[in-house]
Amino acid sequence: LLIAHCLPTFPTLRRTMASPPDPKNLYKTAAAVAAGAVALGGVYFLLRKRKRPLCSGDGAVLYPTNNRTNYEKTIFSDEELLLRIREEAIDYAMCNGLVMREKTGSQSFVHAPITLLPAILPRKAFKQATDIAAVFSSLIDKIARHPSYLEDVLVDVSKNDNYTKGLLEILSEVRNQGDRKQNITLGLFRSDYMLQKSLGPDSKFPTPRFLQVENNTIAASFGGLSSRVASLHAHILQRFHKDTLQRFGDASLPKNPAVDNLAEAMAKAVEAYAKAESVDVKEHDLAVMMVVQPGESNAGDQRLLEYSLMSNHNIRMIRATFKEVSKAYEGVNSDGKKLFFHGFHIALVYFRAGYTPKDLP
Repeated sequence: LLIAHCLPTFPTLRRTMASPPDPKNLYKTAAAVAAGAVALGGVYFLLRKRKRPLCSGDGAVLYPTNNRTNYEKTIFSDEELLLRIREEAIDYAMCNGLVMREKTGSQSFVHAPITLLPAILPRKAFKQATDIAAVFSSLIDKIARHPSYLEDVLVDVSKNDNYTKGLLEILSEVRNQGDRKQNITLGLFRSDYMLQKSLGPDSKFPTPRFLQVENNTIAASFGGLSSRVASLHAHILQRFHKDTLQRFGDASLPKNPAVDNLAEAMAKAVEAYAKAESVDVKEHDLAVMMVVQPGESNAGDQRLLEYSLMSNHNIRMIRATFKEVSKAYEGVNSDGKKLFFHGFHIALVYFRAGYTPKDLP
């Protein structure tokens, strides 16, 4: 209602400026503009005063912002509080393995890039993204089991990309050898999404939803660090509960067991290998080999997976670069089915390298 009262001031101004100056008209226009300014100021004040939250339609609360994020009267407007949260977050990260090497090859670690507080996401969209993960993984697995399809799809790419060409040549060579030596495979995948906001009830996106950006099928990282980020955010909300209550309420954050789930999948793969080869996991020193890049800067993320595998399943993980594997591996036995490295019987090879030509010796 207040905004509607402001609108007539603008045509009044245009009519006044188009005609010869008249003191009465100028006075009326100035009064109208002043009244409009006061009205707009009142609307702005009322909106700021109420801080009315907008509901996304499925329970998540999103607070209105201007083109520039407005942090007034939030925890981000309290510099002293913000510095305390920052210090708490960095200390927690450093004490709980949320770290990366300062630079490739360095022995010094710094905390990984993090946000101090969690993002508010629509619950329904979040559930859809988690539910569909298994479907994407199943689809990728089925594609990987059809090499002729992969060759048909990638043949044109290989004409202009020597790396893809080399991979297809390896695939062809393996296929020409006949039956595969092992019929058990494990895929550890990661889907990346961005949240598409609602564009209105009559649009293509009537409600918020996640759209897939890419799917990582090799060297899918950050299972370890993402689990630690979830723990960090839970700690911050608990530690500064009074200060964050207004924005986040008492809602609990979803757990992120990614690192332990990945380790469990590896353990099951090792057990499946042991059963197929009729060997005992402990007696034969079965281990997982993680193929890594030299001086890996993301070693913190990788180590968390290694430690989960060891502490929860008592299975060792051996780290090696492609160069180290080519120099030190002890070969395979006579039937070509078993791989040995540094005295360990390798049941599973986990690639965190090999997705770029420079990784290969």
